[in-house]
Amino acid sequence: MFLLIAFACLIVITAFSSYYMLQIPEYETYIETLCEYRHIGQYDYEAELLPNVIYNKTVLKPNEGILYTAIVRNINLTFKYTFVSNCQINSTDVNGKVLLLIESPGKWTKKLSNAEAVSMFDLKGSVNFTMQINCTRVRTLVSDIDEETGAHSTIYNIIVKPEIRLTANMTIITTHQVKTVNETFSPEIRIAFKKDVEKGNYIDIENLQQMKSGTISESRKIWIPERRLQRTISYAIFTSAIIGFIISSFLYIKNRPQPKPSEIIKKIIAPYREMIAKTTQQPPKTRITVETENLADLIKIAKIVMKPVFYFTKNTECVFYILEGDIKYQFIFKIKQEK
Repeated sequence: MFLLIAFACLIVITAFSSYYMLQIPEYETYIETLCEYRHIGQYDYEAELLPNVIYNKTVLKPNEGILYTAIVRNINLTFKYTFVSNCQINSTDVNGKVLLLIESPGKWTKKLSNAEAVSMFDLKGSVNFTMQINCTRVRTLVSDIDEETGAHSTIYNIIVKPEIRLTANMTIITTHQVKTVNETFSPEIRIAFKKDVEKGNYIDIENLQQMKSGTISESRKIWIPERRLQRTISYAIFTSAIIGFIISSFLYIKNRPQPKPSEIIKKIIAPYREMIAKTTQQPPKTRITVETENLADLIKIAKIVMKPVFYFTKNTECVFYILEGDIKYQFIFKIKQEK
């Protein structure tokens, strides 16, 4: 019995183990970076100033001071695009366009056509480009739109939105594979005309350098032989446990202790114990003997004739009987024991 329980527990454990091992792949997938590249958009500007006291100069570049609206005549904005990579760049095809908008935040937005952009900002170029922002002309345009819309704009923005489309043909140095990159780069910049209680009226230009990075990667599978070995061992133990359980079950059934005759008799008379009495004498001989097929039928007769049922046990036989005058009703139960 102990072996049966042990093998049953082993089957459960190895079944879970085998299922767990089945869920673990025999290989690992990892991503190998073959190439790295980067789009770089670099803005720069020179602000032409009106005669002023605070700076006492006529040109202001990034990080040289605050661009106060009252003293800025023009802002000459330039943009340069660069594509770099640690792979060998064989060829590139770059084209782009520049979209310009003027907005009063939360009030209105005007999208400039290409002709308007060229006329108002002297826009030149599409990938690498230059433009000149004349603050007086911008303020006049904002005032005209305010008059049309009924708004009053104290702050407004010029939004520059270049859209650069690149197709690059590159060779991976380590593997000599030829790869192609097709991407769009949109380094948007905002020239904000602001009004602040502490700083006053000024022009804010941020994010002069913008970048977008990318990689060319390849997924690879690494086979792990140890996992296949672990899975095989788990299956072998599981199979052995099943075989051991089957053999143990067979041996247990074959060699299990047989119940005593008294226990067998006690079990079959249990449902009728109120109507059955044991006797130490053999059933008497009668003129007529009626055999019943089972004990239940004998109990039915006992209820009809209103007589008790006696039983007598000898060796492997148990005789249940009812006496009714010269008639004896009986059922002989043979106790079978496996050797």
